[in-house]
Amino acid sequence: MIGISARRRRWSGKRALGVGLALLGIAVPIYLAYSGSTDKPPSASVQALLAFISVVSQLGAALAFSRVGVVDPSHLRGAIRRLELLRQRSASARQIADALVDQPKIELGDRRAVFGELSVFTSVIQEEIVEAMGDWYAAMPHVADQVAGELEQGITKEDEDT
Repeated sequence: MIGISARRRRWSGKRALGVGLALLGIAVPIYLAYSGSTDKPPSASVQALLAFISVVSQLGAALAFSRVGVVDPSHLRGAIRRLELLRQRSASARQIADALVDQPKIELGDRRAVFGELSVFTSVIQEEIVEAMGDWYAAMPHVADQVAGELEQGITKEDEDT
């Protein structure tokens, strides 16, 4: 998950750019109001240029914030595809487990083979879960971190209760 930290930096960079542009858009009119009331106010062309800079910086801030938190359809498609694979593999693992329950007198060698197959299926399911979480971390890292933190606190709280 090396790419996740790069995505977070990019998201944080966009947020910092948006904040900077918004502050510039606020500071320029304040400066215009202050300088307009002095003995030597700026010329009309300078005031118009500063007003234009303020408008452009506000639009830039809006653009910088517009894509923050929006899920890319390619990430969502990958996550849904992985969930479907998980559904299929877990159904196969359940069939194997049901076969073990339905045939209690299965021979030891056959039982080991079935348990081995079940172990492979559960390992593949676990890997798919990790990859699916990677898709969500790529799409919305702040939400995935928040949910992971909530689950970790819930697990810790449950562990403390027992």
